[in-house]
Amino acid sequence: LSWNVNGGFEAKIKDVKFKNFVCTYDIVFLEECWINNTCDVEIDEFICKAIPLSKKKYKQGCGLFVMIKKSIASYVKIIEISYETFVWMKISKELTGTENDYIICNVYLPPYRSSFFKVHDVDLFYELETQIIKYSDECPNIFVFGDFNARTAHLNDFVENDLLHDSILDRVGELFAYVADETLPDRSNPDPGTNDYGTKLINLCKCSGLRILNGRHEGSLANDYTYSGPKGMSVIDYLLTRSNNFDIASKFITCNFTT
Repeated sequence: LSWNVNGGFEAKIKDVKFKNFVCTYDIVFLEECWINNTCDVEIDEFICKAIPLSKKKYKQGCGLFVMIKKSIASYVKIIEISYETFVWMKISKELTGTENDYIICNVYLPPYRSSFFKVHDVDLFYELETQIIKYSDECPNIFVFGDFNARTAHLNDFVENDLLHDSILDRVGELFAYVADETLPDRSNPDPGTNDYGTKLINLCKCSGLRILNGRHEGSLANDYTYSGPKGMSVIDYLLTRSNNFDIASKFITCNFTT
């Protein structure tokens, strides 16, 4: 479960309805918790990891909280945390019964105008792409998901018309094996808007080989808006993985907004 808490974390986690809901899952990622180093929340049946704001110069955004059910904790390992925005986790194949481990990354990308970037001089999309490539060498089952603050409309997340002409293949075929991007079906996206982060996310998909599952899942429960604010509604949260892993996601649900 990935959930954007949007501030007031300690009060919300004590709310009975909210607590009962998140506790029905085995692994929970909570984003935008705005927590600091004094956060010491403990939840029965879970091992909890707080990833607080490391700087005091920006108050809004960031601050992550990870919950792993104790019954599976021996099979789940946090392997890297970067800039309070990326949490990389490995899930053992002994738990899943699959040929390979799963490597998953929960993402929160602060808006481009956030004061986060006054503190951290970093290109988060470049950092994420670098990490995806690194872990792709270890494991084919990579899933990256969370709040990217990216609006992508219906932009293609793969290279169109990527097949090489036979005359070119004849010349380069002995040098390397060229694998063309698979043409995927259109995504169902209710948000017609785009932004700079959306363009960067699309480019990241083309470079890394990961694709957007939103709007392509057979259950049709992941095709809705993920954000509602004063300026309207948008889709800014995504699940990325390789297209041959789409079937692994038996359920992918964008929940209804709550008060």
